[in-house]
Amino acid sequence: MEIVGLMVALNISMWMGRKKSKEAEDIVLTHFSAKNAGNFYKKLVDDPSLKEIQRIAGAARIAHFNMTQPWDDQGYRYLSPIKALDYITEMNDYSDKYYNAVSVFLNKYNNCIDEAKTRLGALFNAKDYPSIEQIKNKFSFSFHTQSIPTQINNDLLDDAIAASLQEKLSKEIDSRFNKVKKSIWHNAYEKLSLIRERLSSDSIFRNSTIENIVEYANDIMPLTDIVDDTLADFLDELKSVYSTVEIDRLRTDNEYRKKYAETTSRLMYEASQNG
Repeated sequence: MEIVGLMVALNISMWMGRKKSKEAEDIVLTHFSAKNAGNFYKKLVDDPSLKEIQRIAGAARIAHFNMTQPWDDQGYRYLSPIKALDYITEMNDYSDKYYNAVSVFLNKYNNCIDEAKTRLGALFNAKDYPSIEQIKNKFSFSFHTQSIPTQINNDLLDDAIAASLQEKLSKEIDSRFNKVKKSIWHNAYEKLSLIRERLSSDSIFRNSTIENIVEYANDIMPLTDIVDDTLADFLDELKSVYSTVEIDRLRTDNEYRKKYAETTSRLMYEASQNG
């Protein structure tokens, strides 16, 4: 069975430390003579250790999306074999950080409950707080990879059926890869759009606005499994155009700024035509 790439799914779950409060909501609605005005959530825990878990989870999700491309509607994303080792290393690192942070929080959990008794006052309800073991089970961090086959196993199939299934599989894989490529073009368009917006106004122009597009091109270029000649030429041009920009001059020279705004508009058009 020929393997063309990997699908990967990242799953992170956690206890958010908040709960909807019907009592507080009723008081607010009564006080303001309002109806269906919104919901009130109690912050059951107010501690940096829980916020650190949430921060790590957020960073892991960003890294996951930056290293992969859309693949299907079931939560899987495409992971290039070229990026697989880097991805696995980075996600294992985030997993270690995540569970270390969870351990810190669990060690402080009972103290957090004691603090909440004072902070929440009459809104405190001991039943809102699961046991340590229950809380522990609410935190998880995992990622799952799965090979993408391009050939069906036809050992037990009639030749005509096997050929039909193979044709269907090939069309589906081609469609998915087109989606991956369009996503790359679209991401480039979005980054270029931000550059043009900054160049076309008096907004603060940060170095990272330019650096991000060069970094993006450098990250995508090695993915030879999905980068065709047209995309490769486009990425080369991005690097050529933006790696030589005099960023400080963009801030002071209006003609220089106008020149790069026009170039960016042209590149945006090319990206839109392909994405």
